Amino acid sequence: MLANATNLPATYCGKPEPWFFEDICHRLQVPPNCCLLIGDNLETDIAGARRVGMKTILTLTGLATSAAVATATDKPDVVVNDLSMLLF
Repeated sequence: MLANATNLPATYCGKPEPWFFEDICHRLQVPPNCCLLIGDNLETDIAGARRVGMKTILTLTGLATSAAVATATDKPDVVVNDLSMLLF
């Protein structure tokens, strides 16, 4: 609506846009290949982070299922059932 009203292209400011993840890395002063993103959504969390070179962990507590992982274009590096599997 705003893009139409202003006659300017829309700028998306959230996931999975690459600059969203790059900005996080910039603020942390760490390159993307040294970051790990943990998320529960294949399309926004995992795909976005993988596109900028982050390592990823998918937790199956959200929208994603094991079946969806099998057919995903951007696959996570690791899949866990829930965050308790990351405790050691």
